[in-house]
Amino acid sequence: MKKYFFFVTLFVAACSYTDSVAIRRQDISVDVDPWYEQTWELGASDSFQPVDNNTWWAGGTIKIIKHGNTQIGWDSTDEGIDPTGSRSFKVTFDETSTCCGVQIFLPDASTKLPQVIWHEQWIKYDSNWDMVSLDNCESSTIDYNGHKTIWWYTNEQSNWRHEFLVGMKGTDLLLTHGMSTRFTDTQIDEQSRVFDGQWHRWRFRLTRPQIDELGWYTVWLDDQILHDWPEEALGGDGGPAYWGMEIPHFSSIQLSNNMRCPPPSPQSIWYGRTVVYLEDPKWF
Repeated sequence: MKKYFFFVTLFVAACSYTDSVAIRRQDISVDVDPWYEQTWELGASDSFQPVDNNTWWAGGTIKIIKHGNTQIGWDSTDEGIDPTGSRSFKVTFDETSTCCGVQIFLPDASTKLPQVIWHEQWIKYDSNWDMVSLDNCESSTIDYNGHKTIWWYTNEQSNWRHEFLVGMKGTDLLLTHGMSTRFTDTQIDEQSRVFDGQWHRWRFRLTRPQIDELGWYTVWLDDQILHDWPEEALGGDGGPAYWGMEIPHFSSIQLSNNMRCPPPSPQSIWYGRTVVYLEDPKWF
């Protein structure tokens, strides 16, 4: 098991809709073993290796989901190496692409039943990434054009999920959950901070508590807290949550997928090192 040591000074903005508070932490050293780590060393060295739909990798724990002309592959070229030195996988959507991604099935998800996870994900978008100009798709239930950057499936049947979307409605970062038509939006400077053609580190803390209790999202972008409050309740009466009698736990992660409608021109997204913790890595 690899160990990683983080020596960082964080200047964190804990954001709400109405105010912000600067929080400064002392230098900290964190030694926490990951529950799951993937550095995408799955293809040939120094190359881009395309992969086909419904291909399984890494001992049957990674599944390729690819539709139409969307291209996906393992990227170990200079373009595909993230700041940690990890390789990545690259998804390129063209003017007809509507769906593509990789699903990671987490270890022992049917028996481990983790209800809190910390997920660190390096992501790079093309500098020409553009979903704002989409005008060729509509939804009767959701008033945004949806490219789901990450889904967290929260039971082994994969029929409940938390979702993370970025840049789909102007400069909004969107967070929602399965079976809900509502979302929470947080303003970000997309051109300089997300769609600049550079790698960025996203961190997520997700809590899925007891049955019929609301979960909690915390989201960081490059060590700045963008979002830190509970998910919205499902239903007009403000609750309860949507779990029924299913034991809530996190079972898998799906990176990218479901663009909902094609982009105006070809554009790519890279996913670098993926790490999931079950123990608090002390990000704040």
